[in-house]
Amino acid sequence: MSRHFSNRRRRSIEPFRTYFLTCSFKGRMKAFQDEIACIAYLLVLRRMIFTMNVELHGYVLMPNHVHLLITPKGCNLSQFLFRLQGTSARYINRVLRWHGQLWDHYCYDRILQTENERAAALHYIHQNPVKGGLVTHAENYPWIGGEELFHGAPEGSPTIPV
Repeated sequence: MSRHFSNRRRRSIEPFRTYFLTCSFKGRMKAFQDEIACIAYLLVLRRMIFTMNVELHGYVLMPNHVHLLITPKGCNLSQFLFRLQGTSARYINRVLRWHGQLWDHYCYDRILQTENERAAALHYIHQNPVKGGLVTHAENYPWIGGEELFHGAPEGSPTIPV
C-alpha cells in the first residue's frame, strides 16, 4: 500500500511496520550535492534512529531526495518524520547558509509486508545512484548504506562524526 504522507497532517502511523520512504527537497533543490549537507543529514538520522528507537535497514541520499527503509519500534512514523525533517532542515540550512523551508511538505511511504518486498526496496535503494547516472557501480556511491550507520562507516566511506 502506498500513501502520500504529509507531516503537517497529524496521522498516527503504527510502529513495528517496515516502511519504504521517499522524501524530496522543496522545488527539487539539490542540497545533497554538497558533502557537508549529506554529513549533517546523516548525523541527524543517526541521532534520531537511536533516540526514537527506529531500525534502519537502508538509505540513499540522492541530490534532491532521500530514500529510507526503516522499522519504527519506539515511535510511530509521523513522530519520526516530523523530528527528522525538522532537525535536519535546521542543520542543513545552517551549514549551507540557506533559509526557509527545505523539505517538501510530502513524503511518500509504502508499507512492506514481506521479505521479498523488503529485498526489492533495498535493491532499489542500492541501484538508485546507478539508475540516476551518478555512478556506474553502487559501491562507488558514498551516500548509501544502512545498519553500518550504527557501527561506523565501512573503510573508504566518508566519516560521520558523532
